[in-house]
Amino acid sequence: MKSTIVNLQSLLFKYGVYKGKSDGIFGPISEASLAVLLAMPNTPLKVEQVKAFQQILSSDGYYTSKVDGIFGGITRSALDKAISISTNQTAPMKQV
Repeated sequence: MKSTIVNLQSLLFKYGVYKGKSDGIFGPISEASLAVLLAMPNTPLKVEQVKAFQQILSSDGYYTSKVDGIFGGITRSALDKAISISTNQTAPMKQV
C-alpha cells in the first residue's frame, strides 16, 4: 500500500532524517534517510523509533514478527514487500 510508505516517510521526517516529500515512493531519498536513522547509535530512542517503523509495517500486514526495535532481516523483508506492492516492483530494494 502506498499509504504504508507515506506513513514510513512521515515517521522518518518526524525523526529529522527525511527531508523529502511524503509521496509514497520509497526511492533514494527515503533509503538514504533510513540509512541515517540506522547508522545512529543504539540508544533507547533509536529502539523506539525502529519499533514505530515495525508497527506501521505490522498494522498493514507486512511485518508479522514481534515488534522488538531491531532492524534486521525480517524488518527489511517486510519493508521490501511494502515497497514492492506500493510501486508494483518485483525486485527488492538494496540492503541498507
